[in-house]
Amino acid sequence: MNACARDASDLSQRRLDSLLTELRAMTDGERRVELDSAEAAWEGYRARHCGWEASRYDGGSMRPMVLSQCWAAVTERRIAELKGSLCDGGAPSCDESVKYDLPRQPRRRS
Repeated sequence: MNACARDASDLSQRRLDSLLTELRAMTDGERRVELDSAEAAWEGYRARHCGWEASRYDGGSMRPMVLSQCWAAVTERRIAELKGSLCDGGAPSCDESVKYDLPRQPRRRS
């Protein structure tokens, strides 16, 4: 379970990194400085928030899984916040942004 949670977290991080690379290529000057500053602050928030979420399991075997699950969930919310910046007028979705939607999971058969 820990490995699956970590894999999901890693996938979310790779998608965020790709989105940020694309956004940085579109921006320059003060807007790029603001993006980098916002990301640094957000990364601090994510680390502290998820550390706090997982702290209730300190010393337990569930802590790594809870930490990874939180990391993935918070990262997915950040992707949702940022991907609209790829769209004209900041629309929540456009052809350029849908590639950052969360991949669909195949349905399990009973």
